[in-house]
Amino acid sequence: MGSGPGQTPAGWYRDPGGGGRTRYWDGARWTEQYSEAGGGPAAGVDRIRFTSATGDDVLFIFDGAVLEIFTAPRGGTGAQASERFHRDLLTIIFESQDRKGVHKVWIYGGHGVQLGARSVGKQLIYISEQDRRVIDFLERIRATLPVP
Repeated sequence: MGSGPGQTPAGWYRDPGGGGRTRYWDGARWTEQYSEAGGGPAAGVDRIRFTSATGDDVLFIFDGAVLEIFTAPRGGTGAQASERFHRDLLTIIFESQDRKGVHKVWIYGGHGVQLGARSVGKQLIYISEQDRRVIDFLERIRATLPVP
């Protein structure tokens, strides 16, 4: 895939490694997300891409069961990270926005006392008020989660 003004947009494409499956291209590099032949994830998949208030590139993908978060440091100079959270163990906590209008959003892979456990995955995302669509996206997901 190319880079620059004619860069290929993020999406599911035929895996360049072959095997009859598709692979997710994040707009800059291939991710480790694969899908069997059929053109990508199921039709019920919701996704949103944005730049966090700290300047990192972030992609959320939610298929109704798993929230996957891809992050790449500002400018794409570092390694991309990915974390998966199953809805049955997912907790999303919104902190009050600060004076600059930035929301701190914690995403945990567990409930209750498990939040302090080292084995529980967690992500802290800073979202500016300008990206209200991202907050709405996460609120929609949170509304579908089972009550612990």
